[in-house]
Amino acid sequence: MAIMIACNSSVIMIPAAGICFFSGGTCGIFGNAYGGWKGALVGSFIVGMALTGLPLILYPAFAGLGISGASFPNVDYNIIGAFLNWILGIFA
Repeated sequence: MAIMIACNSSVIMIPAAGICFFSGGTCGIFGNAYGGWKGALVGSFIVGMALTGLPLILYPAFAGLGISGASFPNVDYNIIGAFLNWILGIFA
């Protein structure tokens, strides 16, 4: 949130606690299996930043669909949505 405030973002994204728990926990388990405690720490940090930052990319796309103020907090939805927004923006 501090980065969004420092960049004068018009939207401050607060990630959902349930999504952070399950996505970050899963990432931590896989990170621990492949990289030990360092893998768990780095993996969970990256997913935490992605959970907060990726919805900001789709925020304008949702406003164009008439559902401004909505976001999807999961990383996979945001990556696929940003990709589809980019592809469909070429044809629009």
